[in-house]
Amino acid sequence: MFKAVIFDNDGVVINSEPIIFDATYEVFKKYGITITKDDVEEGIGAGDKYVRLPKEKYGLTEVSLEELLKEREQGFRKLAPGRLKPFPGFKQVVNYLKKLKMPIALASSAETEVVYHNLKVAGVNYKIFDEIVDSSKIENKKPAPDIFLQAALQLKVDPQDCLVIEDAIMGIEAAKKANMRVIAFARSISRDKLKTANYVVDSMGELLDLFRHNLSG
Repeated sequence: MFKAVIFDNDGVVINSEPIIFDATYEVFKKYGITITKDDVEEGIGAGDKYVRLPKEKYGLTEVSLEELLKEREQGFRKLAPGRLKPFPGFKQVVNYLKKLKMPIALASSAETEVVYHNLKVAGVNYKIFDEIVDSSKIENKKPAPDIFLQAALQLKVDPQDCLVIEDAIMGIEAAKKANMRVIAFARSISRDKLKTANYVVDSMGELLDLFRHNLSG
């Protein structure tokens, strides 16, 4: 059915999305703006779009996007210790795939240092992935397919033989553009908004069961 699995990071491997929102909320609050989750939903998994969209919506011109992103990252790092963890069952999924000798990659739109820092804080050993792709290795972020195509290239697997695990609308679109099948992990966004994926799961346990059912033997 497929020859490699590509995991998105935020909202799939690590439970970072609630912390990202809280940090973003505090940054905008500093400038007198109260954002909602609807303000950032389209930007989930799409790099700086997460901050750029509410900045443009509320006409925040007194501070640059770069400064907002810097403040958000500082806030995130203050909130992350003790909260940032891998999703329950993720390690079991990885262990199962490794027993099958299935190549796996991590694909994150974040910067290199941020990816490795967050994995460390969450207690995830980056060496469990055969390949890691971050924003430094691509030209265009999601919904462009660049990050997934680069992961397939590094894994030495044809894109059509890759399966992507994503939690965001933009990520699903990017995977589809890369001619890959995609399973949506419905933790950051409700199931009804992820219907463009080939399949939707609510937990790592459900994902593991799906793999066992389809890959056994």
